[in-house]
Amino acid sequence: MLIAILIFFASILALPLLEIFKSIAESTPYLQFFNHPIFQQLFTVLVSLFIMFVLMYLFYSFIPTSKVKHRSALVGAIWASALWVGMKMLFGYYLANYQTWGKIYGEFALLIVIAFWIYYTAAVFIIGAEIAKLFDDRLKEKIAALHAKPENLPSIK
Repeated sequence: MLIAILIFFASILALPLLEIFKSIAESTPYLQFFNHPIFQQLFTVLVSLFIMFVLMYLFYSFIPTSKVKHRSALVGAIWASALWVGMKMLFGYYLANYQTWGKIYGEFALLIVIAFWIYYTAAVFIIGAEIAKLFDDRLKEKIAALHAKPENLPSIK
């Protein structure tokens, strides 16, 4: 858990460095392509994907009580971070274009939106954990099948 806290603080410290890089890119003529909106959106998606991947990998590696192979945690983290970034983009699109929360819930609309966001994030976290567990089980089955003795294998008659 200490590693997750350190990653969290490292990401907080990285934000000023990104702002410094952005100001350098704005003032340097040959780095002007960094100011293009497509590049900025791509950079934002990649940074959030990387941060979520690292956090999910740490969660899937260290939180479970049983031993999880690093490869399984890696697969679960890849799926969960990709799902989370996709969900974030779809949820943002929905809020920007189809939002009727304010008309229905009035002042409590922000609480409802936050509750849905937490729900969707938890669902993605659990889906990633399930994928990691499934991959871990399949990996253990493959290893067991490779090391099985021929006399222990079921015979087909």
